[in-house]
Amino acid sequence: ADYFLKQKEPLAAIFDADVALELNSENARALRVRGEVYRHLHKWEESARDLNAAQRVDFNDKADEMLKFVQPRSNARRDRRRKAQLAEEEAREHERQAKQEEYRKRRQAEEEE
Repeated sequence: ADYFLKQKEPLAAIFDADVALELNSENARALRVRGEVYRHLHKWEESARDLNAAQRVDFNDKADEMLKFVQPRSNARRDRRRKAQLAEEEAREHERQAKQEEYRKRRQAEEEE
């Protein structure tokens, strides 16, 4: 995987790291390489996940520096996604309440007739 990373073949590096991790899920080097590839691809959350896992298995100064770069971006992306999800839920709730109010008014009008 490290070879493919150096050759600027990110998909091959990810594939190779995946194979290594299937054989040993605690392969710190494969986790670091895959985390670095994800960093270059701007896949911040995947990168942070792999780099954190690699650090738990075997601390590495280079991975720690990458993690300091990646973690804030990962957190920001997660926060944006969460805000969008909350806004969507709020819109659905508002729509539900509007329908309830419309139903209530219609029913009240029918009762008055």
